[in-house]
Amino acid sequence: MVSVEEARIHAHVCGDGYLTTYLEKRALQVVKGRRYRRLRVRYVVGYSNSELLLIREFVRDVKSAYGVKCRVLTRGKNFEARLRSRRVFMRLRELGAGRSREWIVGEEILRADENVRREWLRAFFDDEARIAPDEGRIRVKSVNLRGLRLVSLMLTSLEIQSRITGPNSDGTWYLVISRDDVIHYIKKVGFLHPAKIRAAMMILKRSSPFKP
Repeated sequence: MVSVEEARIHAHVCGDGYLTTYLEKRALQVVKGRRYRRLRVRYVVGYSNSELLLIREFVRDVKSAYGVKCRVLTRGKNFEARLRSRRVFMRLRELGAGRSREWIVGEEILRADENVRREWLRAFFDDEARIAPDEGRIRVKSVNLRGLRLVSLMLTSLEIQSRITGPNSDGTWYLVISRDDVIHYIKKVGFLHPAKIRAAMMILKRSSPFKP
């Protein structure tokens, strides 16, 4: 069963995260007078964002869901949470995480309860959404059409309508939420990212029937 913590981890890896492997030489070993170094595969999960609040949530979620500690690095204006674990790597792959053009939302998440689906969307939109208060819309740009279609399906399951446009000249597509569905998204799913909360509040204020 997918927890809300695991759903958020998966969403962040699909958004601003990554899965990677590399070969590492083990310490020099001597067996029967022969020296050699064995290679082993290292499995790495990473998540990068300029908003420390999201990084801290990711670190807490990894600890809660998997009992694994993340290492947090600073890279210019961005922070990166990273962990090495084959178990976590394979579990996220099982849920559909992958490269930018390949990730999907797995059936285990699509069929999870509403709270799990809502938290997946919130984490993904915290990473990927662009909010335009003047236009009253939310957009997500991606090279992964299949992934966007699954995100749109999850939104529909929460009675939030969206549309996908494209392809654009750079081979990307947009998932767009507009009009009343933006209000519905903000109230039902929302954001954790402070800047996106402020932008969302601007949309709510402009939509209020009591605005001056």
